[in-house]
Amino acid sequence: MGQNFLKQGSGKAPSYAPAPQGQFLHRGSGGAGAVFYPLNCIAGYDTGLLALNVDTLYAIPFIIESPATMDTIGFNITTPSVLGVMRVGIYSNVSDSLLYPNALVKDFGVYDTTASNFNPVTAGSFVLQPGLYWLVMLPGTSAPTVAALPTYESMQILGSSASLGIQDLLTKAFSYAALPNPFPASAAYSNARPPIPWANFSA
Repeated sequence: MGQNFLKQGSGKAPSYAPAPQGQFLHRGSGGAGAVFYPLNCIAGYDTGLLALNVDTLYAIPFIIESPATMDTIGFNITTPSVLGVMRVGIYSNVSDSLLYPNALVKDFGVYDTTASNFNPVTAGSFVLQPGLYWLVMLPGTSAPTVAALPTYESMQILGSSASLGIQDLLTKAFSYAALPNPFPASAAYSNARPPIPWANFSA
């Protein structure tokens, strides 16, 4: 479990195995509203925190094993930001041999970060085909603190390096605006705790 894109050297990824949620992504009540899945978690979650920075793109890789229709995304805001906003979107990956965000697949628009607790946003249903994708966040005005994973519970798609250890996301300085398309070049690896994006699937 947790076997995903196998990175070799500089962004090489010859193969991948199923993500843990696999084909069981669904929409349901679970007795208490819609069911949400963490996109970047191996198994279970022991959350930490990450204080985001404004004018910074955060790119978090995740895997879809079988065709899935997503309609809602959300984050657990632990410390809200006054007048805070955040752009959220999903990007495709460049290729199996280059792990890097490519084209904007879905723009969720402006995400409100002024309230604490879990805040979902819906932007219409869309289908993700099997493969690797990137959840991208861009805080603006003022940035919140969000629930984040310890590295040992992440999917570790980006592997590990001698300088950073486990690296779970990419960051890139970028002035707050609409999400760029395509994703800009030269983002840096980061060993910060990765934020946990929660998704709801309608099929």
